[in-house]
Amino acid sequence: MTRRGIVLPLLSLPALDVSVALVTPAKREWLREGDAVTLVVRIRNRWFWPRFGLRVTGELQAEGRKPKPVAIYIPFVAPKGDVVVRGDVVIGERGLYRLQRATVESSAPVAVLRRRKRLTADSQALVLPAPFAFSSADVTRPAEGALPKNRPAHTGDDVAGSRPYVPGDPARAIHWRNFARTGRLMTKAYTAAAGNTPVLVIVPPGEIERFDEVARLAAGVVEAWTKDGERVRWQNGTTELQQTRDEMARTLAVASPANVAPAIDSLRWLAPNASAAVVVSASDQAGLLQIAAAASRLSSRLTVLVMARAGSPEAEEARGFLARAGATVLSYEAPSPSAVIPPAEHARRAV
Repeated sequence: MTRRGIVLPLLSLPALDVSVALVTPAKREWLREGDAVTLVVRIRNRWFWPRFGLRVTGELQAEGRKPKPVAIYIPFVAPKGDVVVRGDVVIGERGLYRLQRATVESSAPVAVLRRRKRLTADSQALVLPAPFAFSSADVTRPAEGALPKNRPAHTGDDVAGSRPYVPGDPARAIHWRNFARTGRLMTKAYTAAAGNTPVLVIVPPGEIERFDEVARLAAGVVEAWTKDGERVRWQNGTTELQQTRDEMARTLAVASPANVAPAIDSLRWLAPNASAAVVVSASDQAGLLQIAAAASRLSSRLTVLVMARAGSPEAEEARGFLARAGATVLSYEAPSPSAVIPPAEHARRAV
């Protein structure tokens, strides 16, 4: 056998079993922006000689975003060895990330001797937006024009179903029939009278970076409204959804202009006496115009939360424009990337 005939079997990859997967933190099916997902690579060497210099690469892809390359280098795998290598990858933007285009390549001093094998990688990680932290005044003083606080309706027109029991729910609201059937405490869910609980409206900006800022602000609203287990009323075009905090967070993780209706299509379906919180980017001129057009009909109970870049004059311009239309306006500065991703996390990358 020639020297090359000896080397090729040593470097060949068919005898390697390689698997690649994304693993979220223990007991969680999702991440927050700034959290790390673990890339786990397992290699089983079925031959009786060692392997050297294996490099596993892949891409994390989410809709509307540039692929994020990831790589792990394994310097040595013993004969008949079984190696598991882990590396953390910090993800700073929301979305549903899928691991795709994974390959394993063996190193060699000569290019012609290198071997590459494509891997089947069917793994994904859901990254939720990091909720914007409101001050306590924004939540507790709605009478002063701040963020209206969501309250569960214990009375209404009809029983619309049931939801999981939350400590503090009155005994008269417990759905005893569902409790007898399921063995779990359930609370009756009533249809709320128009304007009884605030409605959330999200105005989708065209740029993905701006949408991320709006999603974080909306996630902060959801956190403020659901501290006691309430559901959020979200008006999206002609559809009104009532979702729990976790359901709404997952919805915001994948929200995009493709699945969130323009402001004009959502605001027109609100009742005249509806209480609404509208989340918009200060740079979204079209969205601001649509809100202003609806403000004359909803001004008495319309609160607009405007997200602007730090140091940008857009916030004051939007505040003045909407205030003249009769809406209550609250403006906020988008946190810098270092505020979304903790500094200690920047160094955490796949090996």
